[in-house]
Amino acid sequence: MDEKEIDLKIEKEIVDLFIISNRKERTLWELESPRKRSDGLSRFFFGTYLNQNLFKALDVQGNAELQKVIQQSGGTSKGYVITPDQCGFFSIKEAIEIARGNDCRFVYFGNGVAYYHEEWEGGKAGEYLLVNKNYK
Repeated sequence: MDEKEIDLKIEKEIVDLFIISNRKERTLWELESPRKRSDGLSRFFFGTYLNQNLFKALDVQGNAELQKVIQQSGGTSKGYVITPDQCGFFSIKEAIEIARGNDCRFVYFGNGVAYYHEEWEGGKAGEYLLVNKNYK
């Protein structure tokens, strides 16, 4: 399996776990389409179709504390980072640094556990843990 196939497989899992049900098919189509892929990715870093029922607000200060919360919730030692420019796996430490320091707003840590943050111009960033207990 090449890297592109691996990315698509994990992205399908992410869509299944975190995208609202009436938008899953469209989001998958966008991710699979070279012309529409950027639209599909934007669903994650803008939170457009994310299932808001899965959001749990976080109040953690440092990256080490966030890593602890993610792993205690069942996340693995790797994160699949989704940015406008690239998608891929990083160590949990690197994934958190990327998520908190760049345009990345969504990281999937496996086992139905994801991290999302949003920033409002002139406002405080909201950080959320998403846990889908239906992960199989």
